[in-house]
Amino acid sequence: MRVSSSTRNWAAIAANSDLSYYVAAVYENFLFCSKDGGQSWLRLDAAGEKTWQGVAMSEDGTQIVATAMYDNVYKSVDGGETWHAMFDGSDAGDKYWGGIAVSGDLTRMIVADGNDGYLSKSEDSGVTWTELKGAGKKRWSDVTANQDFTFFAAINNQLGGGVHTSLDGGITWT
Repeated sequence: MRVSSSTRNWAAIAANSDLSYYVAAVYENFLFCSKDGGQSWLRLDAAGEKTWQGVAMSEDGTQIVATAMYDNVYKSVDGGETWHAMFDGSDAGDKYWGGIAVSGDLTRMIVADGNDGYLSKSEDSGVTWTELKGAGKKRWSDVTANQDFTFFAAINNQLGGGVHTSLDGGITWT
């Protein structure tokens, strides 16, 4: 079943390893999920209506993270039934949270801040975060990583930006 609407601005999609469970983010709307390979879709009301930008999930689909622009990064550990904000503090809402990439078990994550900010990385399921200062402050819009989190590629969305890569876990960038 195809889910579409001329009034929805689809922003991102993630799937579990066997493509049976999907979560899709709709900009200035809700997250939607399909637990039957895309045949039917449900709105994830518990996540709330936000300016969703990015979404990623664990290989088994039980853990999901989603980014909401000028809001926070949210995590669910029960397949989208409940959600909690991952960043505490007043500056979380100042960040233009963009794309997010995760390891298969969601222990490692990297997220983009497009408000002239840094890429941030976690290696403990999002408990603590490190800004990747070697990448510099830019308008990061999306990011991807290999499975062992040693190679990253990120998009700098400002004029003259481009794709930047790191081959050493985010220490140095080209």
